[in-house]
Amino acid sequence: MQLCFIWVKRFKNLKDFGVTLSNKFDFKFDSSRNFLQRFEKKPMPHLFGDNITSITGVLGINGAGKTNLLELICRIANGGENLRHEYLMVFCVDGVFYQSTNLKTSVSADFQVGDSISRDQIEGMDTVFFSNVFDKNYIDFGDGVADVSVNNKNNPRTIARNWDSRQSDFINDVEFFQSREFRNLDLLAPPKIEIKIEKFITRHNQTATQSAVAPVLSYLAEIRKKTRGRGKLYLIRQTMQMGFLKAVLERDIPDQRLVSHMMGIVHNNPPQELDEFIGELRECYSENNDTNPLNSNFLLYETLTVLFKLESFLGEMNFDIDETLKGPKFLFTVDFELKESFWYKHLACIIQSLRFGSITWTGLSSGQKAYLNLFSSIWTGVDRLRKDRKHAALICIDEGDLYLHPEWQLEFVERLIKCLPELSEGTVQIVFTTHSPILISDLPHQCVVVLKQEQEGNGKISALGVVRHKTFAANLYDIYQYSFGLNHKRSGNLSSEYMKEVFELLDKSPLSQQDIESLRLALSVVDDDVIKFHIHKRVGAE
Repeated sequence: MQLCFIWVKRFKNLKDFGVTLSNKFDFKFDSSRNFLQRFEKKPMPHLFGDNITSITGVLGINGAGKTNLLELICRIANGGENLRHEYLMVFCVDGVFYQSTNLKTSVSADFQVGDSISRDQIEGMDTVFFSNVFDKNYIDFGDGVADVSVNNKNNPRTIARNWDSRQSDFINDVEFFQSREFRNLDLLAPPKIEIKIEKFITRHNQTATQSAVAPVLSYLAEIRKKTRGRGKLYLIRQTMQMGFLKAVLERDIPDQRLVSHMMGIVHNNPPQELDEFIGELRECYSENNDTNPLNSNFLLYETLTVLFKLESFLGEMNFDIDETLKGPKFLFTVDFELKESFWYKHLACIIQSLRFGSITWTGLSSGQKAYLNLFSSIWTGVDRLRKDRKHAALICIDEGDLYLHPEWQLEFVERLIKCLPELSEGTVQIVFTTHSPILISDLPHQCVVVLKQEQEGNGKISALGVVRHKTFAANLYDIYQYSFGLNHKRSGNLSSEYMKEVFELLDKSPLSQQDIESLRLALSVVDDDVIKFHIHKRVGAE
């Protein structure tokens, strides 16, 4: 299945808006006559491989509606039931065109297109929405779209809904590195992990102190007093162990069985070392059945095993503490070895339970991190929706080049083409928004949509799809000029205003001594060879 064209009467700032997403055809819908037209685009070389049905880059100035367009695509591709206004979708399955619409009057067309059918009547399409932008623009797509955007990950509703089974980005990344798909990509796993934890264990809250768990909390407090002179690795290990146990004990609804086991150990013969306490607690649980009360994705026996052997594991992974700065947190790094993924996933689960604890990748450039985050998030989204691995995938990427150095932007489209088909066994359709002319210079004009705001004073947005601009291997400035409203400026505002003054002096006659000195100063900052030539010529003539 391939999404070819969508039109909507109104969606946010998009009014009577149609956009083509096919690389082979242009479409135009006249809503006054309910008439749909199709135009053939110029044929392209085979640039994107066999598994990509189309790729579309969306350009536009700020406020043009790029993110709104991606949201609209995701909603229409998955039924459009929540749209209040009329819409039309044209899609293609095995070369046959179909339509899906809520228009009350039938649509006529100048090409063969099937009668309106629901999306459920044909082969499905798994839709993934990715965005690096964090602006608290929380979008509720429902279950039909895998929303792996930064906004959704930080949405309080998402966090609350998935609290007992929440999985950190770090754990998703580790599972991605273990996957067959990652092995087929030309990417390397990060070499190191950086962990931050609070140095001090928080005091027991009053409710916990007065509850049945108070004896266990008192036992932990006594153990904590015996840490002097034991070394930083010992102290950090114990801080993580205690933080996890306290998080379990101080839950709003504690696990009564777990509390009972802890109480039994403390009352009978409390161990002098926390490791021994955790070892005894572990033996109370099955290796196969009992889940971690803080994260149901993990078995408690396994998490307690990692806690029990935590100090030796950190030491084997070349534990290295950073003591260059004073502060309330321990910061340390350990090596990452893919074969030890079991340990890292449980370690992340433990860190997740700590107040203000964090675990991140290090030893990578920002560009490498951005690529790993992009492909790991999309892999997680595709895997979340996957019922039939042969399904087509529609992947919408909002400013995926955000945080990428221009050097990394040069290979962005190439990496999408190579990597995304590896994440899905079906065909892949890609739509991405960008502010980068570098990315667009890798797309033929048949694959580019430019959003423009019409000069009617009504804020209407149109998609310039039929009128094509030069993009593929084109001059980067030209792409900037027509896409982002530069008004023929070739440099920033400060330099542009300064050059106006320089040009006025070059045209002035005669020049005063102060004017000549101003032109000499201009020679020290102006780097355009042609302009410098004319300044030299004018100063020499005086």
